[in-house]
Amino acid sequence: MVAQGLNRKEIAQLLGVTVGSLQVTCSKLGISLRRPRMRLPSSSLEVGLVEKGSLLKVKIAITIQRGDLLRTLDVPLSNKTTGELALLASLRQVKLAELVAQLLSGAVDKGLAEKILNGDDIPPKA
Repeated sequence: MVAQGLNRKEIAQLLGVTVGSLQVTCSKLGISLRRPRMRLPSSSLEVGLVEKGSLLKVKIAITIQRGDLLRTLDVPLSNKTTGELALLASLRQVKLAELVAQLLSGAVDKGLAEKILNGDDIPPKA
């Protein structure tokens, strides 16, 4: 539940216990209630606003540095998708950049990045 972005209060409510008893039980079982932090020593994720004509658009980019090579890759997201991610970030009380970093990291960790990029095994939209 922590990995999914839920905080202690939300987890306790789902389990029907108090936050205190959740903390004590997790401590006894050696379960951490701390959110994992994304550590990318040679990468950074930037979220900014770009003005296109009279419209503002959110721009998300990943900057990767390897030695002297510095490369910036845009993350192409529609305004609708960016809005949905911003809402999710707000509900989880994290910054948009942190949520996007968690999603990208999760996709890579589960081997989904290559499938997504190739269009393989992507279920149809409902």
